[in-house]
Amino acid sequence: MVEKSTSGDMELGDFLEAAGRSLAEAQVSLVPDLNVPVNMMLSNADLEVKVAVSKNAVGRLTVRTIPIEDILRGDIDAGTLSTIRVTYVATLGESMVVAAQTAAPSAEPTKAPEKTPVQVIEEIRRRPAITKLEQRSGTLDIKPSFVPEQNRWLVTLRSKDGKVVREMIVPDEPEGKDVAR
Repeated sequence: MVEKSTSGDMELGDFLEAAGRSLAEAQVSLVPDLNVPVNMMLSNADLEVKVAVSKNAVGRLTVRTIPIEDILRGDIDAGTLSTIRVTYVATLGESMVVAAQTAAPSAEPTKAPEKTPVQVIEEIRRRPAITKLEQRSGTLDIKPSFVPEQNRWLVTLRSKDGKVVREMIVPDEPEGKDVAR
């Protein structure tokens, strides 16, 4: 984390709000004559951005986007950056959400994970970016949680003082198939 924010930084909440507005405007521009609510055009969209994270004068998190060109040229070590992953999911509205929550549970049995929590932790610790992070800030507390509906692991990495340093999503597949994130 960068200690001091600069003029190019944006508060995290403002960044997410601007990204959401931009997605909505992009959807409208795809088919301007179609009279369909924006939230119904795309069922979901993912945004992944490499950023430098800092705190502003009042202690709020700020982000500064980093151009991929700077990373590819080697001007910035990608292992020192944070990755913000945002998934936008279209919803049909409150009445549909309530109906979905009260529907009968799926008869499909829950699948047991392929990996164990220990395997996930070992896999995360072997990643070069995590190795560098631990060299700088000490051993991280890594907590994997299996999400059966997605067949993925949500992994939270915390510093010694309990602050969330990074969250990662790891597919529940043999390590050779996993794409480094």
